[in-house]
Amino acid sequence: MNELPIRPMRPSAERSSALAKKFSGQPARLAVRVDKSTLRAIRKTATNADKTVKRFVLDALREKGVEIAEIDLTDDE
Repeated sequence: MNELPIRPMRPSAERSSALAKKFSGQPARLAVRVDKSTLRAIRKTATNADKTVKRFVLDALREKGVEIAEIDLTDDE
């Protein structure tokens, strides 16, 4: 039997009270999309700096004045 996968609801389609329950008490995460050439350049620069891509991006954002959550600063994944 071929069942269709369940697709998640768009956040705008959910009630605001449901969204508040869903995200309360959980740390927020940031997702950034970049094109392939930019990602290659970031990886190359991070490798030259002897850092992971995540650590390199977080350090660059912090240098620009962006507040970074403490959990992300201590996370070494």
